[in-house]
Amino acid sequence: MNTVKRLFISIKQQIENVAEDFEDHQALINAAIIELDEVGATTQIQLNRTRNELVSYEKQIKEIETESTLWADRARKLHTEDESKALDCVKRIKALQSQSQRLAEQIDQSIEAERHLIKDLNAINDKRSELKIRKDNLSSRQNRTVADQLMVHSENGVVTQADEILDRWENRVVSKEYRTQQTQHAERLDTVDPLQHQLEQEEEMESLKNMLDQLTKPADQTDQ
Repeated sequence: MNTVKRLFISIKQQIENVAEDFEDHQALINAAIIELDEVGATTQIQLNRTRNELVSYEKQIKEIETESTLWADRARKLHTEDESKALDCVKRIKALQSQSQRLAEQIDQSIEAERHLIKDLNAINDKRSELKIRKDNLSSRQNRTVADQLMVHSENGVVTQADEILDRWENRVVSKEYRTQQTQHAERLDTVDPLQHQLEQEEEMESLKNMLDQLTKPADQTDQ
């Protein structure tokens, strides 16, 4: 059983064994997310190391190919001059070919390991995202439920008392505002000049009479 499967089973067992008695569900899920993050970080390190090994193996194979070509040229040149040396060149070519074959096998193994590591890393990230989304969703729903319960059961509770306090406070503020406005109005009346007030009333009456005269004029006079 690979590490990821053991991790998922471990998380599932923790949730099943503790969830019913554990009051802080959010802390439990946060712990699972942290554990996934740690395993994900380790998996990413292994993936990076495997990819670096692949680059190194491929580089070594290219160097071997270059070296094999060099020894092959030497063997062809020495074939007619010194067969013994030419055979030594061929031995080196054969050794390089064996080394290249071993590197090719290691590359195949690394590619397979890379494939599994990518699959595990994707599974870890998917599980982490799933847990976080479900945690946030359930946390939001729980908050709404608590708020609803608070409102339902607060007819004689703190919320209702707070509403009543605010209502009384608002009534006192409105009453004070009204008394202040009445006082300011009375003060303005006390400061009005009687003569000015009388003239303003007469001017208003004259304006009204002029409007009445305009309305009651005969049509022919209006046209003139």
